[in-house]
Amino acid sequence: MSWYSYYHVKDNTRLTPTITLLELELLKNALAPADAGQFVMVYLPSVGEVPLSVYFQTKNTLKFIVEDFGGVSSEMVRLKRGVRVGVRGPYGKGFTKKANTKYLLVAGGSGAPPLLNFLRQVSLLPETECVYLLGAKSVNELFLLDEPLESGARVFVSTDDGTRGFKGFVTQLARSILEREKFDALYACGPEQMLLECFRIARQFGVTYEGSFVRDVRCAVGACTLCVFEKTGKLLCTDGPVFREVPEGE
Repeated sequence: MSWYSYYHVKDNTRLTPTITLLELELLKNALAPADAGQFVMVYLPSVGEVPLSVYFQTKNTLKFIVEDFGGVSSEMVRLKRGVRVGVRGPYGKGFTKKANTKYLLVAGGSGAPPLLNFLRQVSLLPETECVYLLGAKSVNELFLLDEPLESGARVFVSTDDGTRGFKGFVTQLARSILEREKFDALYACGPEQMLLECFRIARQFGVTYEGSFVRDVRCAVGACTLCVFEKTGKLLCTDGPVFREVPEGE
């Protein structure tokens, strides 16, 4: 039995100078449903595999937000319609979803996909409220701001250069919102330094923290240990990628 579900590229839309929205259509063996925050391995024949967080999923469709980091991701942002790919998973632990909860969601750079998927899923639960923050270096790196609004979230953005929204880091914006408004949980996805600062902020304000971290992943099942956090021995692929603490320790 094949590890892979097979899809072909239906569309690949440029969102920013370095990020595309990749839409896949099912050919064979539909992927099992993924919780928000889980990831899959996407295989390009003769190129390699790359771990990606699921942004959107139906029985016949998968969507990913892909940033060009070099290697396999450089090929993925250039894929043309009709190209066949393999997908295996889902893997790892996703974000916790609870009713009667107020969430502050903090996305930095290309960290939006699992949080947008979370928004879509948690909006189905009763008495949930979400505030979604997206931070970027400049206005031309912001993307998909209408979607969280459609899921009922309030949306704020920050840019390092002040070209749109709050001028400064998204962690500074998160702190300013927590100073004037009460939340039950802070969930974050983005660069590791941003995640560490979000953990400190959540601890300061006494709210539950969950952060989606990134490491190179190969096997995705805990066998190769490529994705290990050296200080704690935790593996991103099986213990994460979503953690309720800092996986390398404070």
